[in-house]
Amino acid sequence: MYLYIIRHAETEDNKNGIIQGHRPGILTTHWREQAKHLALYIASFGIDTVYTSDLLRAQETATIMMEEHDTIPIYTDPRLRERDTGSRTGRSFYELDPHGSPDTWSHLLDAQATVEPLTEVAMRARSCLHDREKKHADDVLAIVTDGWWMYALFQSMAINQPLKHISNTARCLCSRDAGKLRLLSPCATPHLPSDI
Repeated sequence: MYLYIIRHAETEDNKNGIIQGHRPGILTTHWREQAKHLALYIASFGIDTVYTSDLLRAQETATIMMEEHDTIPIYTDPRLRERDTGSRTGRSFYELDPHGSPDTWSHLLDAQATVEPLTEVAMRARSCLHDREKKHADDVLAIVTDGWWMYALFQSMAINQPLKHISNTARCLCSRDAGKLRLLSPCATPHLPSDI
């Protein structure tokens, strides 16, 4: 099974430095273009099926991405959800750490009792991929999800993929065979023009 794992397009919360967690996330008008560029880029990938988080931001990204491919089914799976950020949800990174930067903000979540541990996110991710492999062993899938989900999965599989490289609409190619996930191409955004 081959997997294109894709992070959703930018949301208003992303743009404003708001911790989203399980908030639905509304895609920015400008960054809806990300998903359209991604659609053009993946047109030749031979995707058989798309799975997306049940959060609106991932579903909208998948829908825009697959507009020209309406015969390819899109399914939701709540196990693809973003990390539950507990009492930090809806708060501003800038408020919580005025001197930090997006590259250093992960510490704001890691030590919080109400935040879902990355190990639990990784368990959800592996469970989801296990089920997908049973059903789609010979298929090419697109998985549209969130940055923390991708990061937790990669960390649990000892794949070095820094969180800061998992930008909006970043995609990576993986293979999964007999329960083993291999990263074939790291997270990147080659589909985006430089002016986006």
